[in-house]
Amino acid sequence: MAYVDLIIRTMLSAVFVISSVGKIRTAEAWHDFRSSIDSLEMIPPRLARTTALGVVALEIVVAISLPIPALSMAGLAGSASLLVLFSAVIVRAMRAGRRVECRCFGSSDTPMGVPHLLRNAFLLLATAGGAALSSARAPYSAELLLVSVPAGVAGAVLIASFVELYSLFDNSSPVSQKGRRR
Repeated sequence: MAYVDLIIRTMLSAVFVISSVGKIRTAEAWHDFRSSIDSLEMIPPRLARTTALGVVALEIVVAISLPIPALSMAGLAGSASLLVLFSAVIVRAMRAGRRVECRCFGSSDTPMGVPHLLRNAFLLLATAGGAALSSARAPYSAELLLVSVPAGVAGAVLIASFVELYSLFDNSSPVSQKGRRR
């Protein structure tokens, strides 16, 4: 179970790294993320920058905490908290009829919606699994690291691409209709 535990925590950590880096990798990405927060109309515009900074900072703290055995449970709690918060924001935006582009991983033209909730639900399940399996032991063996870390990173890359992959199979998506003949 140590393998599954470390794969889950590595995957979650990498998801939060990809997410935070995607938001701050360029001035344009940072501006787009702040603007998406403002477009949600859930907080006063003057708080959009502070909120954006807080989100990125919390994602980084969670990403750092998850792979460290002594901090992994705090990292898992932080992961669950952020994912619940993100999901609540998505649901509220959908109910309000706001078509706000998701800047979860920095750049996407896809409005927040069902695929984002499905992705977050999967990540919440992984977080719960990580909490159930968490083993606070160290040091890790070379074999454990060589298997678990690449598997976790590969999982994170797939998760970061989930919305785009989902749109390939969603008949109502403009992405899935691009290559079709009428």
